[in-house]
Amino acid sequence: MPRGHSIPRPIDAELSSSLVETRIPTYNRPALLRRALRSLQEQTHRNWRAVVLDDGDAGRTRGLIDEIGDPRILHRPNPRRLGAGPNIAQAFSMTPLAGGMFFHVLEDDNLVLPRFMADNLALLATHGVDIVLNNQWIERVSEDLDLWPPEHDDDTTLDCFSEGIWTADDLRVAMMWRLPLSNGGLFWRLGCRSDLTVDDVEDAGQQEWVRCFRLAEDVYFNATPNAIWRPISELYSTEFNFSMFLKEHRLQQTMRRRVLAAMNARGARNMLLSDRFTTPLPLREIGVLRTPGRWPGTSGLGWRRRLALVAKALAIRLFAPPAPRQAIRALGRRPVHAPSRPSAMPAAPLGPIDPDSTRPSGPRSA
Repeated sequence: MPRGHSIPRPIDAELSSSLVETRIPTYNRPALLRRALRSLQEQTHRNWRAVVLDDGDAGRTRGLIDEIGDPRILHRPNPRRLGAGPNIAQAFSMTPLAGGMFFHVLEDDNLVLPRFMADNLALLATHGVDIVLNNQWIERVSEDLDLWPPEHDDDTTLDCFSEGIWTADDLRVAMMWRLPLSNGGLFWRLGCRSDLTVDDVEDAGQQEWVRCFRLAEDVYFNATPNAIWRPISELYSTEFNFSMFLKEHRLQQTMRRRVLAAMNARGARNMLLSDRFTTPLPLREIGVLRTPGRWPGTSGLGWRRRLALVAKALAIRLFAPPAPRQAIRALGRRPVHAPSRPSAMPAAPLGPIDPDSTRPSGPRSA
């Protein structure tokens, strides 16, 4: 079987006919958006709708969608510019936008492989969970956006977990040394208990950390990459901002201290050493010392390296600007417990986007 395609799994008739809703946040990148939509059209699971959450030039985006001519692709322009973070947050709305039963977010510069939907539906059915977290290939970035399929190396976005079911607490342990979640890797069912929206945090990067922090149920990790993540965004500046760097590290320290406190409270500090994680132990130790925290195992680092890590962590904690208040408040928000999963969800009525548009879109979430 070709690399990058998941092994087919059995899937019952009800799931195979269920509507998958793809949310695509986009901003003035028609060539990349075209690739993302093409990857949807190649899905082996055919029952899907895509809602393009357009934060840019609505006319240009609508022209592209009309050119593609697939009635499953719905255009929903924002009435005003939201920015990357709020646009992504609405893509994680827990309310169906187009009548879906199952959901995922496909940012406009990323792709899904042909069995993405089918494999995720099968994993939900097989393992009795409501959320799957998928590994993704990292694209070998090329200026040729017509290259199909895009090339990738052997690197993946989530190289820290072994395959299987993870409790939310155990999955969060990996936050001690890295961000263990990618927006495009999440696939969830209507009625899941976790609050994935994070609409109370504006920064898109901080949202992913808080989204992981708010997981409130078991998650199945699929180690076989079934999507492609593009590592370079044309929307973000690569210019180094020292103040932002310090604030980001301060926020990560805050979250890691909370994760460490939760481990201590449940007597699970040794989970840091678990062989269920695939991250090498020295890298885990570096993350713990940056908290700063006590490493529970035999150190794989020299004493000078350990001392330097702890000193740097204390310096950030004492002297760095405070982490953004918005993100800190968001960490204290309790997970939303959604209503129990319905047996069926009729497609939501689709109305016009605006008086000048003929392409329908799903109703806006509250």
